[in-house]
Amino acid sequence: MAKQKEIRWLNNLVAELLNVTPIDDPSQKEWFFTNPREGWVFIASTAKVKGSEKLWITIDEAPKEHAVIFHQDTLSSGDLSYEEAMCYLTAGKHTVKFWKYGQPTVERLIIRAIPELLFCKFQYDPHIIPHSPYNWTFLKRYVLPHVNTIVGSGSEEHLPFVQEWKKRKEMDSGSICSPFLSRYDG
Repeated sequence: MAKQKEIRWLNNLVAELLNVTPIDDPSQKEWFFTNPREGWVFIASTAKVKGSEKLWITIDEAPKEHAVIFHQDTLSSGDLSYEEAMCYLTAGKHTVKFWKYGQPTVERLIIRAIPELLFCKFQYDPHIIPHSPYNWTFLKRYVLPHVNTIVGSGSEEHLPFVQEWKKRKEMDSGSICSPFLSRYDG
């Protein structure tokens, strides 16, 4: 078991809960961190993954099929793979676990408590025509990877988009990664 690191406040909005670089022991399969309050955490990892090797990163008791981060060799050159995710977690102690296929190595793991990152308002287009529309295709490409909350009208026509985003991001541990904020939550 790895020793838990101290919380380090980076500013009035962000606290670093875990920053491990490099992971000295390749057999290390879990780390512990404490989330100081209920809310969003940012998880970033850098890994060396070659060929058919794979690396899944999960939170708490989630199985690898519900990993918040998945590394695989996308470049045959053996370059580092960088992935990130945002998850809503309860206050208290949590575990981050590594699931490995082959011998991938984790070069860096960062977990930070972050504020709500908001896009407002879904399906409202800008008044400057060349910059529109802000449709679902646009949001998936340019906005959704960078926010953890979306404000919308709650219209029934939004339900398919809500379900698609939540389907991509739900975990069995009860945590939700980047859910759509709407009247459908709860």
